[in-house]
Amino acid sequence: MSFDLKRGSKKPLIRGKVDVAQIEFDGEGNPWVARGFDLGKGEFIWYYRPPGGSGWTEIHRMDENSFEQFSIVGLDDAKAGNILVIANNGNDKAGLWSFNTSTKQFEELIYRRSDVDVAGIRMHSNDWTDPDKVAGVAYQKDATHFEYFDEIEAATYQQLEGLVPYAHGVVYYQPLAGRPDADGLQLGPTRSRNLLPDKRRRVSENWQQRPLIDGENLADVRYITYKARDGVNIPAFITVPHGEPPFPTVVMPHGGPFVSESSGL
Repeated sequence: MSFDLKRGSKKPLIRGKVDVAQIEFDGEGNPWVARGFDLGKGEFIWYYRPPGGSGWTEIHRMDENSFEQFSIVGLDDAKAGNILVIANNGNDKAGLWSFNTSTKQFEELIYRRSDVDVAGIRMHSNDWTDPDKVAGVAYQKDATHFEYFDEIEAATYQQLEGLVPYAHGVVYYQPLAGRPDADGLQLGPTRSRNLLPDKRRRVSENWQQRPLIDGENLADVRYITYKARDGVNIPAFITVPHGEPPFPTVVMPHGGPFVSESSGL
């Protein structure tokens, strides 16, 4: 829908349906990717619309029972007409690929690990000047880790994570719509608090997401691995309560074998 702020009126821009649904928009507000479902064949369908285009082009299909991943996450600013997808493409671990929308083929593997899947991407912190730029990739083990393609973004986050206690999951936003004269830099939710540096460049608390929970009473969560009967290393999180053991054991399995728990992205 398009909403007119002055008149308070709205009008439909595009309407989804079963075979063309889940429409996403780029940084300029243009529809560019969509996903639907073919009821007759039991297949998921992905569509692409180039900048300035008016129609959808089918670029990929996948059976609904497939364990593989195919997720469109951004435009490939290094290759016109290519998009970035997180996909297995026949591999055990999902990686970040450059996908050619014309040939409908995987063209280049940009990043993949041998131990865990690529979990997502990190967009550039300045969505005013770089609304569609992918700055790095994320993967999850003991915490969410990032590998950056942009050196300045990497240095910025490294500095911020050194200032913020327990800085797992820090998200940086450019100050006040990208204004360089702003008084502070806004940080999005971290693992424990949302913080705002003040004029003296000290970090101060702005608000807490769950103020009624006393962090001092929470037990530490540890990341461990153990071997299954076939020798495969299984990752897990273990929380040991405060107090004197023995403690009761509570097991929280997550659907598998292709789904895993994470500490949050």
